[in-house]
Amino acid sequence: MPNAPAFTTATACSRALTGAVVGHFMDDRKKDLEKALAPQINAGEASVQILADNSLLVTETGSTAFAPGSAVVNSGFIPTLQTIANVVNTYGKTTIAVIGHPDRTGTEAERRALANQRAEAIRTMLLGMGVSPILVTASGNPNSQYMDGRVEVVIHPLTSA
Repeated sequence: MPNAPAFTTATACSRALTGAVVGHFMDDRKKDLEKALAPQINAGEASVQILADNSLLVTETGSTAFAPGSAVVNSGFIPTLQTIANVVNTYGKTTIAVIGHPDRTGTEAERRALANQRAEAIRTMLLGMGVSPILVTASGNPNSQYMDGRVEVVIHPLTSA
């Protein structure tokens, strides 16, 4: 088995290269999003950050979050969603996970329902903006530390196993 370590090393290098390529791709998408979302970011309506797994996190702020008890998308967040849809549709190779967060009020069941409704409302808007249904998932996080009506949009890179 003298070739086993070389194969393992070659495989590890290949995976590292894939990781580096994915990291570069997502870093470029972050720059694209930040440039396109500059008005919203500067106005404090959204934030963008890159996560450890090379995913991008776009978050609503207090000024664009859902109204208490509501699952109606705040009109201030629609330009941000349109930009996300444009970037995803233009560059591909990504999926979107929408995570809805509840308010502090209500029972656990009510918070769960509201968080899910908020996530689904954002998902529905993204679909209406041309994002393929297979690329967007939505779920609520009723036990979130963020009980302020926000929704987080996580843009994941597509990678092969």
